[in-house]
Amino acid sequence: MKVRRYLPILFCLIATLTQASDPFDRRQRQTGAPMDTAIATSLCRRDVATLAPKTPINQLKIIGVIIQFEQAKVLFSSPDQTVISASKGDNIGQEKMQIAQISTHQIQLLNWQNSVDCRQAETVLLKF
Repeated sequence: MKVRRYLPILFCLIATLTQASDPFDRRQRQTGAPMDTAIATSLCRRDVATLAPKTPINQLKIIGVIIQFEQAKVLFSSPDQTVISASKGDNIGQEKMQIAQISTHQIQLLNWQNSVDCRQAETVLLKF
């Protein structure tokens, strides 16, 4: 008898909780934009074509890696929900970082911004 009395309350509670935690509800998405930081442009690689040249590298999300035979590609998602496919040697982001190596657990990027003589770049590892 007591179970039947509490059953409607339990159903209302479950329905409210599932609606409150809906990840696909547009009203609950984060609307605040990430903080913008000043990005220095490099003099070393400014004439090279770049993927997503207006998007900072910290705003690009790694979706996945495709490795097929000897070719490897990494898939990025930009803040405007476009998918970017990049391979070894491509430059990506507003910082124009060069993709040096792609593996199943990490991506090695070369940052030419801090290079004085354009011969030695800083290595940046993106692990996922």
